[in-house]
Amino acid sequence: MRNVFRVMGVGLIITLSGCQLLGSVFGAQDIFLNVRFSETNPSSSSLLRASTTTESDDPSVLYFGELELVAYSYRPGESVQNHQSRSGFSGSDWSYYVALASGYDWSRDILLSRGSQIDFSEVAGTDTPDVSEQFVNEVGSMRVDVFEAYLHRMGVVIDGEYFGMNAELNGLDWHPLHRSADLGEIPDFFADTYFQGFDDPDQNLNVFFVSNDWFTTPGRIRLQSTDYTNTELEVRDHTFDDGLSTEQESFILNLVNDGTTRRFYTSVVIVPYGAPVYIDFSQSTPLNVDVQFDLSGSVDWDQTDLEALRESSWTDGNLYFSADDNFIPFGLSVSFD
Repeated sequence: MRNVFRVMGVGLIITLSGCQLLGSVFGAQDIFLNVRFSETNPSSSSLLRASTTTESDDPSVLYFGELELVAYSYRPGESVQNHQSRSGFSGSDWSYYVALASGYDWSRDILLSRGSQIDFSEVAGTDTPDVSEQFVNEVGSMRVDVFEAYLHRMGVVIDGEYFGMNAELNGLDWHPLHRSADLGEIPDFFADTYFQGFDDPDQNLNVFFVSNDWFTTPGRIRLQSTDYTNTELEVRDHTFDDGLSTEQESFILNLVNDGTTRRFYTSVVIVPYGAPVYIDFSQSTPLNVDVQFDLSGSVDWDQTDLEALRESSWTDGNLYFSADDNFIPFGLSVSFD
């Protein structure tokens, strides 16, 4: 059965992959989760159009300074969990499967252009997640309560110029688009990034695709640290009209407070995906995860001023991303099969 939840009628695809050889249990090429990003509106012209910028132009490329893609299963009180040491995640109530780990070269400086796809099993190369043999033998499958796409230090290409994080040697010692032969030397301008519905600039966006056992409506949650260390987080505010139940708040805080220590949780977008899906380690066919983006209308031109970004020195210009009424940016949607 195919579960699909769409927001703003847009598309991005993620395909999660990988598992290590477990003695005689799995072959070296076993894949249990395939993830792919896709941009579903290829109507833009060449990446390097003539410089006739008007502030109605949509980006031709979305830049991710770093990504992490993780499937989580909430299993409080269970003694057998699937953990992966390289993820930096140690939550005792959770099992998880890391499709793409942050902190590695292959998860950095990734470009999604109009009409293109990224297969993360190819991006990660030999970086395949380990799976506990005990978990496979005694549990066998993992329910996906949350699939997270962690988006870090983003930016856009508009009419042959780059605007966003990591530009002008702010955060990197090289051009942020250095992986592209066509774009690696275009003009780049630093900008702080704002996501609609979040008042403060943020270099991180945590997108939680959550089963409808936990959430049935989309929205956003802002978190804040109780001790200024980002290790004890609490809900600052949210956009759910009926409020967060005690169970929902505990669920989210349990995840973020026991989550990986390598990154941050401040701006969280909740996107319900439907009935729970499972990663079945006894099957040769993987669970496919398709995350879809639509870059049309993704920049808020009421607040973004490209000329101010060109003239600023890291401090005065901001890049504002638009979103739908539920604060979901980039027309994000997901499907599993």
